[in-house]
Amino acid sequence: GVSGFNDDDVGTNAQFSHPSGVAIAPDGAFVLVADHINHRIRRVDITTGATATLAGSGNKGFLDGARGSARFDGPFGVAIDPSGTFALVADAYNHQIRRVDIATGATTTLAGSGSAGFLDGAGAIARFQYPRGIAIEPSGGYVLVVDAGNNRVRRVDIAT
Repeated sequence: GVSGFNDDDVGTNAQFSHPSGVAIAPDGAFVLVADHINHRIRRVDITTGATATLAGSGNKGFLDGARGSARFDGPFGVAIDPSGTFALVADAYNHQIRRVDIATGATTTLAGSGSAGFLDGAGAIARFQYPRGIAIEPSGGYVLVVDAGNNRVRRVDIAT
């Protein structure tokens, strides 16, 4: 395909720029794609192929907020919780794990101070260095994070 950005389109007309992660909804109705260079999380309907931005303004940076105002910096991995209500994103260059509400696209920070490093702790106390891969445990209580810059796989409590 051709690298770029084309949203609200169907099938091969939709464009991505270095898609780096994909997650399938528990009911199989859609997939989420971490669109790395476009700094967005995109939703693709499995039946129709319709593609739309779920979260991210397209401008790199950091900002929690509503669907089109939130900012990511190189989202790499994405995972959907077992209930299908939220997604977690490994926001690589912000060194954070972000939470995206699937119904509204609202984005908040689950873990990570925003500075590269290694430190265990809840919420903004934790430090990651280029988180890449991400998976939510079947119980939905914990997320596993590939903390690439620290050469570790980390387990984070979603509730804290």
